[in-house]
Amino acid sequence: MKSSIFWLKNRLFRWKAYKAYKESLLFDKLQGEEKKRIEFEKCRMLVDYAYNHVPFYRSYYDECGFRPEMLSSWADWEKVPPLEKQIIRTRAEELLSDKYKIDDLSITTTGGSTGTPLRVYKDNTIPVEVMGWRAFAWWGIDPSANVGILHRRTPTTFFAKMKNRLLWWPTRRSYLNASKITEQNIVDFIDDIKRQKTVWLQGYCSALENVADYIIKKQIIIDTLKMVWCTSSPLLPLVRKKLEKAFNCSIMDQYGCCEMWNIAIQKPEEPKMTVCNDFVHVDIVDANNMSCDKDELGDILITDLNSFAYPLIKYRLGDKSSYIEFAEDSEDGYPKIDFVRGRITDSVHLGDGTKIDGAYLTTICDNYYDLISSYQIYQKKDYSVELRIVLKDGVDMNDSRIYDITNSLRSQLGKTIPFSSEIVDSIPDDRGKKRYIISEIALSKQ
Repeated sequence: MKSSIFWLKNRLFRWKAYKAYKESLLFDKLQGEEKKRIEFEKCRMLVDYAYNHVPFYRSYYDECGFRPEMLSSWADWEKVPPLEKQIIRTRAEELLSDKYKIDDLSITTTGGSTGTPLRVYKDNTIPVEVMGWRAFAWWGIDPSANVGILHRRTPTTFFAKMKNRLLWWPTRRSYLNASKITEQNIVDFIDDIKRQKTVWLQGYCSALENVADYIIKKQIIIDTLKMVWCTSSPLLPLVRKKLEKAFNCSIMDQYGCCEMWNIAIQKPEEPKMTVCNDFVHVDIVDANNMSCDKDELGDILITDLNSFAYPLIKYRLGDKSSYIEFAEDSEDGYPKIDFVRGRITDSVHLGDGTKIDGAYLTTICDNYYDLISSYQIYQKKDYSVELRIVLKDGVDMNDSRIYDITNSLRSQLGKTIPFSSEIVDSIPDDRGKKRYIISEIALSKQ
């Protein structure tokens, strides 16, 4: 009954989203070569549209010596210049299409945790929820199922709560504000999801981890969950193990950002991420903006294939990953990327100009999930580095494996960088998100 009501409401009131969902299921069945053909055609059309209707792209492409007619195959795609965040910071309104009015768009502001926040404009008529609905089909979950949500924005007033309940009826939603987590809030949230027989959770990794810590500590049993959807930051192996233990269900990692919500989604039993290439094109490039080979780490560029009001074409997000499989090689015809291990700014800088990449730094505790509860690497402006470690309950502070971790990092830093380590009780979140690497030097370069 709930499922029937859910789909009836969408067919009546969100027919555009319902139509897009049906189209996404048809795309799901296509072979890799056909998926790639459709993806390229969308890329080509978007570039041509942007050149003719967005003032910035016409001047930028002319300046770079690129014209849309040069784009006749995937081999030509590297000729398209990348879009940098600094451009959006200084020329944001020039990226608006002349076919739209700025008052018809909403403003999304990035968190700014890796530098200066920036604003992008979004067309709210684009049914971004479609990718989530299709992911539910992969996971065998009905989108009408009761859900627990751990985000920054949650309804707080009586009116907002009643409006939210009517909007999503018959689905029941439980909320936990990820930026204001207290023990009492966690208790209330757990009570809600148990009472409402919640089927799945969605939220920031760090907020889910906080709830998981409490569940494990209090030995609480939750037996209704089928899946936990993690987003907003890298899902480290030690955190995944913790969530699996606490919630007693499968954990799904999802990669997205304020500018593009669903970029890649983990399928059940797959140790990789599926790129939703009917909605977004993902490039992974080297320092020269040339496409990386398979298994080669590089910068992620995204092209939002459905945003014509405010096109983002080959937009450098600041994250790093690598391709595991290309569309033509994968079983389901979708491109596959590795789990995102960190941002470009998640790096520690050495005095000689070199740096230790976040792709390594976010793995230093991977093999110590039975020892480490959490950690953070912090570099100050004087280049000194401090490793902060939160141990699991009952772990001896003199455990030799702690020395193995600190010694490994110390050896990477060399002798010229001051280094210290400290066992701490907790590591504060950054407005609901956990940051494993913070470098004041890297942030100052943004």
